[in-house]
Amino acid sequence: MKKTTFLIAMLFAFYTQLHAQSMVSPVSATTTFTPDYSTNLTYTYDGSGLVTPVGLTSDHNGTDITNSFVANEITGTIDFYLGASYDIEGLSFWNQNAGGPSTSVGVNGVTFYYSLDGTAYLPISGAPTVFAEVFTSVSAPEQFSFPVISAAYIRMEVLSNHGDPDGTGFAEIAFLGELTPTIGIKDQTAIAFSFYPNPASNHVVVTCNFEKATVEVYDMTGKQVLNKNLNQGENSMDVSALSSGVYLARFISENKVDTKKLIIK
Repeated sequence: MKKTTFLIAMLFAFYTQLHAQSMVSPVSATTTFTPDYSTNLTYTYDGSGLVTPVGLTSDHNGTDITNSFVANEITGTIDFYLGASYDIEGLSFWNQNAGGPSTSVGVNGVTFYYSLDGTAYLPISGAPTVFAEVFTSVSAPEQFSFPVISAAYIRMEVLSNHGDPDGTGFAEIAFLGELTPTIGIKDQTAIAFSFYPNPASNHVVVTCNFEKATVEVYDMTGKQVLNKNLNQGENSMDVSALSSGVYLARFISENKVDTKKLIIK
C-alpha cells in the first residue's frame, strides 16, 4: 500500500512538473525594424540583461547596447518564434530603462497577435495595449495575463513610443505558458467546437459544448469579419456575406480559446 501511494505521488509530481507553467523565451525573431546603436533583436529574449536569467519576475540591469534593442523607426512589428506550440497565458515585459539611451525610446502603444503557422495571425484578447515608461536604471518587469491561446508565434505590433522622435526600443520579453499537450485531453472542461459544412457558402452550423461562448471570424489580414454569441448545442451562422477564401474562426468561452480554419467557397 505504501509503495502504491509513493508511486502515485511520484507520478503526480512528474506530471505536474511536465505541465507546469513556466517562462517561455522565443528562440528566434524577425522584424520590420532596423537596428540602431549596433543593438541586436536577440538581446530582447536571450536573458542577457536579466539579473536572474530564467525568471519572469527578474529585474533587468541598466539597458545598454549589449542587453537591449533600439530601432531607427518608431512603429513596426516583431514576430517571435517560440520553437514549438505552447499554451500561452501571460507575458513579462521589460521596457528601456534609465540606463540608456533614453526612457522616451521605450515602447508605449502595442497590439499583440498569435499564430500557429507564422502566416495567419489573430489578436490576443486581453493582452496589454500600453507599456509604462521606466525611470529607474534597474527595473522590474510589467506582468500581464490573458485567456489561454495556443501559439508557436507571437507578434508584437509597436504603435508608439514615449515621445522620442527618432526610434523605439525595449529590453526583454518572455511569456508564461507550457507546451501544448499532444496526447489526450488537457482537462475535462476543454473547449469542444465544430462547424459544418466546411467549405461553406451560405450558412454554417456551429456546435458548442459550453452554455455560453462566442465565435469570432477573421480574414487572413487579421480583420474581424463576423462575431456571434453561441449557446450550448447547435447554432446557425450566416456566412453568405463573406468572400471566397480561407478564414480563421476563434471560439472563446470563459478563459479558454480554440481556433479552427474555415473555408468559404
